[in-house]
Amino acid sequence: FDPEEGRSYEVGAKYALAPELNFNLAVFDIEKKNVVTPTGVTGVSEAAGKVGSQGVELDVTGRIAERWDMIGTYAYTHTEVLDDPNNKGNRLSQAPKHTASLYLTHHLQIPSDLGEWHAGGGARYVGERAGDDANTFYMSSYTVADAFLRWDVPMAGYKTRLQLNVDNLFDKQYYPSSTGSQLQVNVGEPRTARLSASVTF
Repeated sequence: FDPEEGRSYEVGAKYALAPELNFNLAVFDIEKKNVVTPTGVTGVSEAAGKVGSQGVELDVTGRIAERWDMIGTYAYTHTEVLDDPNNKGNRLSQAPKHTASLYLTHHLQIPSDLGEWHAGGGARYVGERAGDDANTFYMSSYTVADAFLRWDVPMAGYKTRLQLNVDNLFDKQYYPSSTGSQLQVNVGEPRTARLSASVTF
């Protein structure tokens, strides 16, 4: 395939809703050529002539109450095949119009000699999207919840962090993408727990 080429424009704005709460907004317009997409035949892909996407992204991050932090995001993206003999005017496959997420973190009030404990969780949403370039079928929207527990404590003079993450908390079955065929869709990750540790020197 020829190298993918493109051009993009973006305009953004930031606003402080409160001393520790920020709002960001961005509007974008992107065009790309030679975007490689699956054809529905295993191992075979094709390059669309030209595709475009326009949309808006916004996020709100920061402290919403004492010991409570929030990260909220939303994006609207309109995609269209602009130059292709077979699919002109169609939506670009695997590209949802709407995506969103909302996560909260609570900083637990625990005696300082026990370290700092943080608990949080939230959900991520992905809207309906075309499953192939011809737009003959669509992948359903889905929402998945996640949670975490984190412990920050000094050990031997170094900042140590232990964190437990549980992704897909309710073990929801969902299908994030396809290979271009209704018979070949990818299954989302089941409930997964991860324990990690880090030391800052």
